[in-house]
Amino acid sequence: DKETLHWRRVDYEGQRLLVCYNPERAKMDEKKRQDILERLRDKIKSAADVKAIVTHSDFKKFLKIEGKKPEIDPEKVARDSLYDGLYVLTSNSRLGDAAVIESYKSLWQIEAGFRQLKTELALGPVFHWRDRRIRAHVMICFLALVMRVVFYKKLREHYPEASYADTLSDMRSLRVLYISIHGQPITLRTELKPGAMQAIRSVGLRSPPRVLVSEKAHNILI
Repeated sequence: DKETLHWRRVDYEGQRLLVCYNPERAKMDEKKRQDILERLRDKIKSAADVKAIVTHSDFKKFLKIEGKKPEIDPEKVARDSLYDGLYVLTSNSRLGDAAVIESYKSLWQIEAGFRQLKTELALGPVFHWRDRRIRAHVMICFLALVMRVVFYKKLREHYPEASYADTLSDMRSLRVLYISIHGQPITLRTELKPGAMQAIRSVGLRSPPRVLVSEKAHNILI
């Protein structure tokens, strides 16, 4: 957010450094530290394994050990708080300072996309040996990511308060049952949950019929 982000340019040994401060990030950094300290106090109080405490990556930077029992070092806590909300960027591009910062902030979209490719869309592991099949697999996952982004945008256009995770959960709960009565194929679907209804409407489709009687019903995608 341009209104909350502050920065200062520093030229150091021929490098352009942008020291940035974000008040919102500062609040999150403080909360994260307080959560760590609370867990650390509980560990020390319960006389848990000292070795496990002093080697823990989150705990050890706040500790001092004098004698047999580790303690929280107030000076280390205060020193850590000085960096709340701060981060430093460097760039050798010709972009202006503000453009460099905005480009960095947009990286979360790329990182989120990779996470979705690896988890939600199952990009890996790739069980293929031939290059053309690997490329095809990656392309299919990428197209799925594009469709996911487009769907999310349409969903938020129609339902600004909608949760993607809840919508996806409601869609996954939809089930189709194929039965036959006196040789007549019938397709039944379960009740549409609110999120599934919103998903269907946001992409301009009508809800599928609850009961479909047809000889080709089982070939219809619902």
